[in-house]
Amino acid sequence: MQSWLWSVELGEWEGVFADNNVTGEVLLEMSHALLKEMGVASVGKRVVILKAIGKLAPAAAAPRVIIGVYLFIMTSLN
Repeated sequence: MQSWLWSVELGEWEGVFADNNVTGEVLLEMSHALLKEMGVASVGKRVVILKAIGKLAPAAAAPRVIIGVYLFIMTSLN
């Protein structure tokens, strides 16, 4: 987590992420509300953080999207 934060120029938040036990798995579930709860008060900073996370998320989120679409289709057929 530490090296990723620094690589996306968010190293100033290293302590906040560590104090809140944010791991890679938790990172992919991050939202404005969770960041605010962690102490990231600035909306602008939350957007910057979420955009950086979004660049990681497409590959990780793809299976969930496919499963969600499949479940929607199967539910619609019944």
